[in-house]
Amino acid sequence: MKRIIAYTFTLMLFWGLVGCDAPAPQPSLTVDPVFREFYARLGGEEILGPPISPVYEEKGRTQQFTSKALLVYDPAASRSMQFYLMHLGREIISLPDVPSETFEVYSGFLEMYRQLGGARYVGRPLTSVQVEPEYRRITQYFENLGFYQLESDPPDVVHLLDYGAWKCADFCSYQSPKESVPRLPEDSTTGGRDSNFNAAIERLNPDLSGAPLTSIYPNPTDGKLEIIFENIVPYEDPASANGVSLRPLPALLGIPPDPPHQGSTGTDGIFITTGNNLGYDVPEYFDDYIKLNGGYDFIGKPISNYKQITNNLYRQCFENLCLDYHTDEPEAFRIQPMALGRRYRQQQREAGNAPDSLEGLTIEVWESNHLINSTQTQTIYALVRDSGIPLYNIDLSLTVTLPDGSQQTALFPPTNSSGQTSLTIGPFAGQNSDVFTYEVCVENIMDDAAPDCALADFLIWGNP
Repeated sequence: MKRIIAYTFTLMLFWGLVGCDAPAPQPSLTVDPVFREFYARLGGEEILGPPISPVYEEKGRTQQFTSKALLVYDPAASRSMQFYLMHLGREIISLPDVPSETFEVYSGFLEMYRQLGGARYVGRPLTSVQVEPEYRRITQYFENLGFYQLESDPPDVVHLLDYGAWKCADFCSYQSPKESVPRLPEDSTTGGRDSNFNAAIERLNPDLSGAPLTSIYPNPTDGKLEIIFENIVPYEDPASANGVSLRPLPALLGIPPDPPHQGSTGTDGIFITTGNNLGYDVPEYFDDYIKLNGGYDFIGKPISNYKQITNNLYRQCFENLCLDYHTDEPEAFRIQPMALGRRYRQQQREAGNAPDSLEGLTIEVWESNHLINSTQTQTIYALVRDSGIPLYNIDLSLTVTLPDGSQQTALFPPTNSSGQTSLTIGPFAGQNSDVFTYEVCVENIMDDAAPDCALADFLIWGNP
């Protein structure tokens, strides 16, 4: 009898706390049977997180918190509207009514948004996509759920913010990981100017821009807002058609242009004039890509010829970015912008001009065999990361120093999505115990900056 009285008292205490916005902690929680089908349909614990409160009644509705949401069952509603998620997002950003400004769903979150039923269960977006450097993530807040992606996540991995745990607060015995805690980014440096700028950059193709590396900040040189992405740097430009233009990264990073020439004939492309009837030949696939991403007014006109970099890599630079063409990739992934934004961020960071969101670049190198004989080849591997995050499409060079002091150099293929690349070299003539030192460096195109490098060696052994 004492156990029954205690349990009844606990439930009364919990219901009493509902008016204080959240229930009391309870052990061994499970999703109530009334919500099981609805919970499973939206992805269950993997998507909505574990249940963190008992089920309770409020104003005739049955409710239960998970770490990501508040599940609601309203038996008085029409059958199709009986199950829904509470509008916790409006409370998080202090919005009592429907949003007055219309935001688009960030393209990187669109697939998850659709999988969860779109506006029916996720609700309308309350913000544009936001960069939160202190959490190393990007977020977007919706009425019922919040989406985020960490800097270390692959492009197709999306998580939900802990709306439910935030609302339930100290009354639920659940501790949210820091990376999933909801937080509306504060704008302390831009004076509210970033709203239109955010809307403009949100429309950018993420395949063109790459991941954001900083929050929005005013460039101290001209005072204009800008944000650094992996591949490009958009900045506010009221004179442009959509309010945003791109920084001329090749010129800012010291990439020398090629002399323009007269138009060629018989090429599979288009000749772009840059002045005085001179210009550059642009391959047809680059021309199509540029037209799909804002055109030459946005990307800039070509400043170099289309040239071969390695066996499977071709490159051409334009005023605001460089495009790579990978012949060994599937067709949909052959065109990839060069990661010039990372180099610009390094340049700005060294000058003290950009918010620092990552700690630094590291290179790890190793070889397939530390001991080889003079008939064998050697494969050198490299892994490039920034604060533990694998860096994609990074160019590396290899310098091998032979025992006689002479050197051989070569370029690696760009790093893959795991931040890795490899290069096979040799064979090398030598005597047993001869040491071959090799150095792997990031191809740094800033003249006044020392390259990031890693040093290792291997030995000749096993010769007759």
